[in-house]
Amino acid sequence: EAEQARWCAKGLPRDRASLENGAIMMSSKRWNLIIDPQNQGSVWIKHKEAERKLQVTRMGHAKMIQTFENAIAAGTSVMIENMG
Repeated sequence: EAEQARWCAKGLPRDRASLENGAIMMSSKRWNLIIDPQNQGSVWIKHKEAERKLQVTRMGHAKMIQTFENAIAAGTSVMIENMG
């Protein structure tokens, strides 16, 4: 419950579905796909990963490949928004 409180402090809504999704995100060992029509999950991830210098890009963005290259070189994560 303390961990869930920290998630909520960083912008995750307190409803059951959001907390379950947060648990899935935190326990996943690989890449996650989020269907996030209200952008609540995106906001939470951006706040949660801000200290780790999360890179954010969009599908088809002119500098998307450069974003990937920079993230790989720096060892940081990338969030791809608006995939479809």
